[in-house]
Amino acid sequence: MLLVLGAAVAMGTEAWGEEAAEKPVKARFISVKVGSEESWMNGQLEEGPLQLVFEIRLDIKPHLSFQRNFDSIQYLEMTDSSGRKLAPVEFNLGYLYQQGDDGEAYACVFGKVGELPLPDVAWLRLKGMLKVPVARLVTGPVYELVPKRGTEMHVPLPRETDDKTAAPEDIVVAGDPSTGRLFLDEYEVVEKKGKKTVTAEIGLKTDSPFELEGFQVLDAKDAVLKTDLRGSSSGRSGDSRKWTRSLRFEAPKDFSKMRIRMVYRVPVESVAVPVDAKIGMRGEIPEEPEKGKGGGRR
Repeated sequence: MLLVLGAAVAMGTEAWGEEAAEKPVKARFISVKVGSEESWMNGQLEEGPLQLVFEIRLDIKPHLSFQRNFDSIQYLEMTDSSGRKLAPVEFNLGYLYQQGDDGEAYACVFGKVGELPLPDVAWLRLKGMLKVPVARLVTGPVYELVPKRGTEMHVPLPRETDDKTAAPEDIVVAGDPSTGRLFLDEYEVVEKKGKKTVTAEIGLKTDSPFELEGFQVLDAKDAVLKTDLRGSSSGRSGDSRKWTRSLRFEAPKDFSKMRIRMVYRVPVESVAVPVDAKIGMRGEIPEEPEKGKGGGRR
């Protein structure tokens, strides 16, 4: 049962170092509804009590990425049009699933509260601060693999350092905990009408802390090729991590080696994102102030 749809919201951003003007993370209200959760009790599927469920979308700049959040449970205050303070709304930011393409990246978070508004309430206001963990996306050096299934090489992994100009070691020893194994699990070329389409499954295996975002494929002039992601996987076993990405792309004419560059995440800090959402029971709240109640933000 839907309670509110299409309500507007004005949400601010917080200054964040030199990137404050770029607004690294923005939040906007999507929807709120009344619903209940189902759970199995004594072999039967039962519905729980009714609750309000809020959805907020977090938009992040393309050069940043959402990070795992160990301070996952956070709360926003909720008041109604009479000024009555209701129970705080609980949001779980433990895992932010990043979506989007073509320069657009976002994640949706959901807040829940068991206290419902009274029937004569005209609007609800959701207010507070969400601390959103972010990481900076960094590209590594270019590595070349023979374009054939089963080829691999050991590559240095960046170590956490404040020196942004630090370069990897020139000599890489296989098995060193600061190295990873870069490999091609699959490699297939289909030629049609003079064009070669490559499907390659690129992988990385590490035994030390590392956060891979993805792979880039480059031509001989270091231009990044446009690739279609056909599939991906990741796994963990003890201290070992493994990622694979299946990419499809059109090979340039002089394509003789797989030139690969890793994109990885460097944790930065949490971005404080102010939330101030005034939600009307019949949709969008006008910007003009209400009589007798002072100004109101959308």
